[in-house]
Amino acid sequence: LFLDEVGELPLELQPKLLRAIEKREIKPVGGNRRIQLDVRVISATNRNLLNAVSEGTFREDLFFRLGVIRIELPPLRKRPDDIPILVEHFLSDLAARAGISPPPKLSYETMEKLKEYAWPGNVRELRNFLERSVILAGALNGGKAPLDLPGPVGLGLRRPAGDDEEVLRVNFDAPFKDAKETLVSEFERRYFTRLLKHTEWNVSKAARIAQIHRKSLEYLLRQLDLHRGGVE
Repeated sequence: LFLDEVGELPLELQPKLLRAIEKREIKPVGGNRRIQLDVRVISATNRNLLNAVSEGTFREDLFFRLGVIRIELPPLRKRPDDIPILVEHFLSDLAARAGISPPPKLSYETMEKLKEYAWPGNVRELRNFLERSVILAGALNGGKAPLDLPGPVGLGLRRPAGDDEEVLRVNFDAPFKDAKETLVSEFERRYFTRLLKHTEWNVSKAARIAQIHRKSLEYLLRQLDLHRGGVE
């Protein structure tokens, strides 16, 4: 049983998952009897669950129960050689779904640009980029695949020219822990301030864009003392 994004599981549902794993049984909604489980649980998350435990948004007992064997998968930016393999797989799948044959192919130059990009959204962002490209390819070419797809610059993967947002600065005179906490706090403040302005303070929409649970976002906003009247 694969549980994706387990770090986003609401706090009130976490005891139920823990109970199901511990007792190896579940009771369906509306059912009268319990069903025995014979599964191996594999879970995944892009969140730091240790931090979530310390913040009180993830149960410590569930964390240790799920973390019997832990595998840390490096972010995509640290695995550029995986990108051509992923691109080929996603393009074949997406083109088949869109009725485009043969699948679009990327030039060497475009592939190199994809390998240079940081991919903060990891594999999901790569797939979304390719899906958008395949859709555009079908719309612009009557359903026939082009020989190539636009590169990252053409689809806005790079920072727009003229974006004058101030770069975060590190205080190298401070102890490592203090400097890191200050940097992370400032990043979170700027990120969520900009996101909330974009969503006009729609917290649910902001949580979906940030790909975190609404309650986790509400907790972060309280920690950062961000509120509607305080966002310019």
